[in-house]
Amino acid sequence: MPARPVVSVCMAAYNGARHIHEQLDSILAQLSEHDEVIIVDDGSTDGTREWLTTLDDPRVKAHFNGSNLGYVRNLKKPSDSAPETSSCSPTRTTSGSPDA
Repeated sequence: MPARPVVSVCMAAYNGARHIHEQLDSILAQLSEHDEVIIVDDGSTDGTREWLTTLDDPRVKAHFNGSNLGYVRNLKKPSDSAPETSSCSPTRTTSGSPDA
């Protein structure tokens, strides 16, 4: 396995429990074991955070904000976490955000 992921898919999540599992399953099916998905939950209140803590896939890196930062600032966080040599493709899962 390479020392760093080849591809980093960055996902900003806010109250996306209804669809995040489908989205993540689709993304993971397209990645190799050498890639990663970086998810930053932006203070979800619908069970998204709890669901993310149950994931047992080493390619998934979940981070949690202490408060809602809003879509733009939240999406910047996973992009900043991606290794410099990887390609970070942002995606969004939400059912509504205060600043959407």
